[in-house]
Amino acid sequence: MHMQLLIADHFDTLASGKVLAVGLFTDRVVLLNVPADAADPSPEVPFGIDLGLLITLSDTPPGPMAGEISIHPPGSLPPVAVLRFTGIGVAAGYAANVMIKLQPLLVPCPGIFAVHLKVGDDVWSETFEVRVQRQPLPLDLTAAAAAAQAAKPVLAKKAARKRTKA
Repeated sequence: MHMQLLIADHFDTLASGKVLAVGLFTDRVVLLNVPADAADPSPEVPFGIDLGLLITLSDTPPGPMAGEISIHPPGSLPPVAVLRFTGIGVAAGYAANVMIKLQPLLVPCPGIFAVHLKVGDDVWSETFEVRVQRQPLPLDLTAAAAAAQAAKPVLAKKAARKRTKA
């Protein structure tokens, strides 16, 4: 049996049997866009992200099949998701898809995540990476805030002069 992993924002099966991927992470690198001043994710305060996984199984033994899919964060942290599945294997030359909606996937830290597929005593693994990308504050808001802050003492002095003249 062979396993292939695709990561996207969302997967859906069309009436024709084709799979639609929205927001496909072609390099299997998921970027978490966070404000520049946000704390890093941690096991105590993880980041949540909605993700779809598409696991394609090929050359499976025909007949009923059951297994478990687990998603492991970097290090020795416990799995962030464990899912059980049942289905029917397909013959050589054909493939079966397992679509998973993780809404949300709780990310305790950035790094390489492992997806393990276990059927019986056999285990297959694929990986994807989660990176934190800091977003700077918008320049126009930053400049406006700085200008407003700088103007406060000037406005206060002008108001004090008007009161003393009156």
